[in-house]
Amino acid sequence: MGNVLFVCKYNRFRSKVAQAYFNKINSDKSIHVRSAGLIKGDPVDSSLKKFAEKFGLKLKVSTSPLSEELFRWVDIIVNVADNVPTPTFNQAINHGKKLIRLEVHDGERGQDLSPIIKEIITKVDNLVKRI
Repeated sequence: MGNVLFVCKYNRFRSKVAQAYFNKINSDKSIHVRSAGLIKGDPVDSSLKKFAEKFGLKLKVSTSPLSEELFRWVDIIVNVADNVPTPTFNQAINHGKKLIRLEVHDGERGQDLSPIIKEIITKVDNLVKRI
């Protein structure tokens, strides 16, 4: 299998939740997972962490932007977001990397993020069955 990279716009919520949940359920230790944002976002704030903790997920505070190093490292790119355009990954795809789109809409500040987390969990469960 190899290396999986979850991507969203800022690496503050969707990709972090997907990474944390994948790590929680993954029993195949040959699969390594990271997350990144199209744009480096601000650190994850406490309200986002609290929503994730309700689902037993621990989010890392620091955020990471996409980089050449990540594109070299990754085997499968999982675009969690609905607002990160596919052409962003064209060069990686042209070099044999696989792209999977989950199309999760971002939440709004102050919104109950539980439905989005549930959607990510469901989509990651389905992803694990496919890979």
